[in-house]
Amino acid sequence: LLLFLNRACVEAGAEAYRLLEELADDLDAGSFVEIGSDRGEGSTAWLNSFAAATGRDFFSVDFSEEGFNNAQRACGPCAHRGMGETFLEVEFPALSRTGKIAFAYLDNYDWVWAGEHR
Repeated sequence: LLLFLNRACVEAGAEAYRLLEELADDLDAGSFVEIGSDRGEGSTAWLNSFAAATGRDFFSVDFSEEGFNNAQRACGPCAHRGMGETFLEVEFPALSRTGKIAFAYLDNYDWVWAGEHR
């Protein structure tokens, strides 16, 4: 089960986290991935903690120095700087214990893409 929470769900506050906790047993084996690191709402620290509690890898990826630094403070080595699609294609397969994603938190709503996707 691959879940995507959007910004609207996060704005629901703790309700989004409670929902993930309830669904944890139904998730496939795999890592938790956050694309767009914490900007003060606490998602990176919470996802890192929850991933550890459920025995999963966690990776937080952000293209900006600010997001990367925030993630480093929240979870240390889980932080990766770069574009999410590049991380998933190049780095994730070598870093993840399973090579699969159980949950993807896509929080790059504030990024306006100036070019074309591949």
